[in-house]
Amino acid sequence: MPQMTIQQFVDMLLERPGSTILTLHSTTPQKDKLKVKWFNEGGSDVFLQQEVNGNVNYRYEDAVNRQRAREGRPQDFVAEPRQWGERIPHTPFVKHRDNFYVTVKIRSTKVRGYVDGPLTTGNRIDKPADEYWRARSNSSRQGVDNQVITRDFRLDHVTAVTIRGEKHDIVQGPVVIPE
Repeated sequence: MPQMTIQQFVDMLLERPGSTILTLHSTTPQKDKLKVKWFNEGGSDVFLQQEVNGNVNYRYEDAVNRQRAREGRPQDFVAEPRQWGERIPHTPFVKHRDNFYVTVKIRSTKVRGYVDGPLTTGNRIDKPADEYWRARSNSSRQGVDNQVITRDFRLDHVTAVTIRGEKHDIVQGPVVIPE
């Protein structure tokens, strides 16, 4: 499988005007130690693996207002400032402390599972997890029946990306995003 550095991924998104459809693969360590210990009886690290289809470089307000129009509602949604992190203007990126995140408008989550170790050697955990991890919050402000769902993925947790039908493994390294 072809590879690209995380910086090449960032540069590609910065060069593409308008919304881009992609599949993003990520592996994120879970931090709640009590739940991790119960969930993985040995108490070792637990990672959430996800494969999501979505859009980047979209405008959140426009996406919500398009959904409001589809539902026959007034197109008067105005987004509030972010609760955390700082949006880097005219990019799909957010900076929070010393980390960068890419914001994705979720179309579907193809795979969601947990593994009990490092990315390459982790074993899948086959316990029902939904009751033990906090549920994702929904926006009560959108005023729509079908929510516009967005998620922020920390760049150093991105493991692969598929754009225009070509999947690339991501090689981690330093990232520079012009602010």
